[in-house]
Amino acid sequence: MKITVATQDGALEYANSETPNFIVGPATTGSTSAVQNFGDPSNLYGVFARGKLPDRSAFAFGQGVGPLSLLRLAASTAGSLPAYAAAVSAALAANAAAAFLSLTFVGPSNIEVVFAAAWDGGNVTLTGTDAAGAAQTETITAVAGSTVKGNKVFGTLTSAVKAAVGATANTARLYNGNKIVAGASSNAQLSETGTPTDDGQVVFVVTRDGDPNGATLPAYKVSDDGGDTFGAETACPSGGVITLPNTVAVTLVGTTCKAGDTFTFGCIGPTSTSSDVSAALAVLSTLNVDGGEIHLLGGVSGAIAAVVTTWIAAERAAARDWIVYLETRDYSGPTETDATFVTSVAADFVSVSEPDGSLAVIPGHWETVLPGGRGIQRRSFAWSAVTQVWRLPYWVHPSCQQDGGGALRGLFTQSLAATPRTHDERLSPGLGGSGGRFMTVQTLPGADNLGQWFVGDANGKRSPGTMAPGTSDWSLLMYARTANRVRRLVQSYGARLLASRYATKGNGTLTAAERKRIEARIEKFLLKQLGGAVVGLRVVVSSTEVILTTKKLPYQVFIKGWAYALEVSSIIGLQPLE
Repeated sequence: MKITVATQDGALEYANSETPNFIVGPATTGSTSAVQNFGDPSNLYGVFARGKLPDRSAFAFGQGVGPLSLLRLAASTAGSLPAYAAAVSAALAANAAAAFLSLTFVGPSNIEVVFAAAWDGGNVTLTGTDAAGAAQTETITAVAGSTVKGNKVFGTLTSAVKAAVGATANTARLYNGNKIVAGASSNAQLSETGTPTDDGQVVFVVTRDGDPNGATLPAYKVSDDGGDTFGAETACPSGGVITLPNTVAVTLVGTTCKAGDTFTFGCIGPTSTSSDVSAALAVLSTLNVDGGEIHLLGGVSGAIAAVVTTWIAAERAAARDWIVYLETRDYSGPTETDATFVTSVAADFVSVSEPDGSLAVIPGHWETVLPGGRGIQRRSFAWSAVTQVWRLPYWVHPSCQQDGGGALRGLFTQSLAATPRTHDERLSPGLGGSGGRFMTVQTLPGADNLGQWFVGDANGKRSPGTMAPGTSDWSLLMYARTANRVRRLVQSYGARLLASRYATKGNGTLTAAERKRIEARIEKFLLKQLGGAVVGLRVVVSSTEVILTTKKLPYQVFIKGWAYALEVSSIIGLQPLE
């Protein structure tokens, strides 16, 4: 690949800066129009309060990455509390249609049956087990033409019985409201309202019996990371209204709230639009820097990624070079398979291309251990992958143990043998390689690697990939980052060559001795600055440019980079016994 860089007269005294690392993401407070620099994490939450931006930054500082330049990303789409859905098997649904109009789960753990006007008056009995495996039975007394509700908690629904209709077996898991475990004789219910400030899975557990509106108040404990960690036991206030840290209020009701009653519900934090992203990038364009590396938080679409690539190209034309890391969306609900996810995301990003390899998009989410008591939250693999990239010299493969890389850090290690609920490029390739071009994460076989994740591409052998065209060597991230440094170094060194005197021959071209002197100067500077990033380089100054009249000093830099082995094959021979 050939890249042209020019330094003009107005750039006298221009100096290349160190490559800053930027994190751009949502938070509840902080400026969306000014970048703030942090040398340590001590005041992150004082400035940004809550949200992915301070959490992600604290995660990076915890692994020794810093200083960081942070910008709050506006999130025009407010957070939400997703509605509950009921999954009823096809057999049961057919049975229900023949007998009554609908069978659904609404609100907190209510089973709602809407009977047809022509219903003959028979009752409906549901039998099954709760989430803990204990038997549960609910008989709903039918009233023709009416809506009747029950209040049982089913983990697995095994049958629906009506004398004139018969039983229909069903082992489908039901998402029946937010109550997942019920204590004996419990009638507790929990409702939630508000606008969440971040993603999370709340688990609310009653720890002592009581009535929120009675003389004996219950107690509870809460987790906002799906039950991985819990806060301390707390007495329920009279009236049962409790405000959680994620700006969500819950109301506990019931005359017999029982210890062990467990409720869970999801929170979706605010999300950013294409306009929000464009506004944040515009702020970065005004900074007095010549580029850097950016981690943009939050799952983005291919359309937003295209906005980013357009901005990268415009910035490069203005002599500012950036590497940008993006996250894809997570699975859209508990039923989306990885195969569906891969097909959908690949199609969404198929037209996204960054020719110089300055865009890396990381798919997949995993349980991530956050510092500062924030628990274990499901976050993009980009959090750990980009931190790994920033922690190492820019020419080092992030999975190279010899050079300080290896398994990704800060992830909650699970030793389960089951297929993980995320995208594993080794188990289901499709997003990496020259076709997918994503920067993928994968597991490795072997007991020593159990529960660990690595930046890698089992299929295309071009990992860690970028959104460069599939046949470009710049899809290897370390090459792209090295090229980015060289462009910026050459840009800055051009200022040292401006307005200098040069010896020319009679035809106005440089003398051979002058060309060798300039070449030696540039080579010495670049080798010193690039350090271990290259094996060697060669500079060739033009011998045909009539510099005496054109005032131009063109030269070429040929870089010899390191080779990266992405496949190791061995041949084993067994010598027969003699």
